[in-house]
Amino acid sequence: SRLGLRLQAVATACSTFLLQTVGVPAIATGNTIYLTAQPIEVAAACSGLSMLMTFAALGAAVALSQLVTQPTSI
Repeated sequence: SRLGLRLQAVATACSTFLLQTVGVPAIATGNTIYLTAQPIEVAAACSGLSMLMTFAALGAAVALSQLVTQPTSI
């Protein structure tokens, strides 16, 4: 999906930034991070799409439970 690909690109960019911040030479091309020793490919599972869907479902459940348990005022 397009959202999954975008999240995968964000995960690649953030990982590359963090590696560079701690002093590790890293360059990102696509979804691959090139280090001095070997390239690392950021897998689709690292995109966070499953966590996003989990938090969205949890947020919806909490919102619905608040609507049901809140008394209405007149």
